[in-house]
Amino acid sequence: MDNNKIQYLISCSKDGDRFAFSSLVRYFQSKIFSLTFRMLCNEDEAKDVMQDVFIKAWLHLNDYDSKYHFSTWLYRIASNLCLDKIKSFEKTHLTTIKEYNIASNQNIETELINKEIAHNIKQLTNRLSAKQKLLFTLRYLEELDIPEIIDITGMSAAKIKSNLYLARKTITNKIKSIEK
Repeated sequence: MDNNKIQYLISCSKDGDRFAFSSLVRYFQSKIFSLTFRMLCNEDEAKDVMQDVFIKAWLHLNDYDSKYHFSTWLYRIASNLCLDKIKSFEKTHLTTIKEYNIASNQNIETELINKEIAHNIKQLTNRLSAKQKLLFTLRYLEELDIPEIIDITGMSAAKIKSNLYLARKTITNKIKSIEK
């Protein structure tokens, strides 16, 4: 979908057109789910946060600034909600995410793939701070560039690069310890 179509759908959505907004949801939901799943490593939690992202987007659509990509705005909402969820896990002393039944559908292949992805992400990122995990996910798993990450997080380029360096160092050490 090109940016003009997205902006048209946003304009219609701001006027209360729920069909236009549902088109935006359908278009962006896989990207948002990808981020939330990679951050939370749990399909049900990721789906819940994804729903919260779109509810919050609908409720605050008039706050959207069209000088930014709509996806950047959604990623910012998703990132903040994921960080809040991770912080709530930490507050309840769940510093490591338990094994969950990742896939809720009947497709065993999808279930195994999702479980393996979640396991690998947890293995590599479980020693990262929430901020480092977010930045690592945005940069290396979602493949966003630094300027877009700045827009999403509001952090400076230097702070992002510093956190990414520390995250890479931690993950490299984790990989080395796994290989031994």
